[in-house]
Amino acid sequence: MIKAIETRYNGYRFRSRLEARWAVFFDTLGVAYEYEKEGYDLGDAGWYLPDFWLPQIKLWVEIKPDEPGPRAINKAIALVQQSRQWASIYYGQFGQGTRLKLFYLTDPSVPHDQFPEVIWVECDGCGGLSVVALPYSTDEFCRPNCGSNCGGRLRADGPRILDAYIAARSARFEHGEHGR
Repeated sequence: MIKAIETRYNGYRFRSRLEARWAVFFDTLGVAYEYEKEGYDLGDAGWYLPDFWLPQIKLWVEIKPDEPGPRAINKAIALVQQSRQWASIYYGQFGQGTRLKLFYLTDPSVPHDQFPEVIWVECDGCGGLSVVALPYSTDEFCRPNCGSNCGGRLRADGPRILDAYIAARSARFEHGEHGR
């Protein structure tokens, strides 16, 4: 197994550069986050230290370099059930095509492979941010969870979203650099 490189950014020591890149993404969007806020005893699922808590969105985020296995998925589901908040696992290559799997409170008999993949979108009317389930349609309009009912369209290729992906992909952490 290849060991990830610990990375310092924004006052945190991230366990990997991939986690630090997501922090740059959130910072560029202006989305507040807490890194490894608290560890939890999830009973049969074991101990868990989620990577990010996004307090404005009320969303847990776990970062994985590859598709999560059953253990990671079971922990995310247990966290949702105990915290009564949504959780998401972001995995794969970083960028606009990154896979984002969302777990939420629903019928416990629903298999985890039926939970939706989601993407970050930006309203082209008010600039509000949201996470929407796939399949995503460019005909979707602004909703209250993005900040208003302005009637704008939700865009996965909005300028703020694309700028955040570019900033995160471009971040360099070697030789004392700090990500920007």
